[in-house]
Amino acid sequence: PRARGAARLRTGDFGGARAALDEAVRQDERDVEALRLRALACLGRQDAVGALADLDKAIELAPRSAPLFRDRGALRRGQRNLELGRRDIDRAIALDPGDPASWRERCQIRGGQGDLEG
Repeated sequence: PRARGAARLRTGDFGGARAALDEAVRQDERDVEALRLRALACLGRQDAVGALADLDKAIELAPRSAPLFRDRGALRRGQRNLELGRRDIDRAIALDPGDPASWRERCQIRGGQGDLEG
């Protein structure tokens, strides 16, 4: 089901992806990648609350995953929760300082906070 969900995400079928990923999570509620993908499907359906819940659970299961913190930070930036978003991005950078996506995300958050030099 996870592979089917990922394939549907790639084609923009967020409803189909969500259904397949719901099944994947039912089969293994500790499947961090299925939770992350389901969060993306939620975002595609404008369900930020569901996406945040899935990312929170995934981070609980994998607290050293920089991409999870980056994704949650980006989601929080989109919700205009810049302070919490920045904390997540700072954590992502601490875990993986070589990830350019996290640095770009931090620049966007700092800009939103008025820190144009940062």
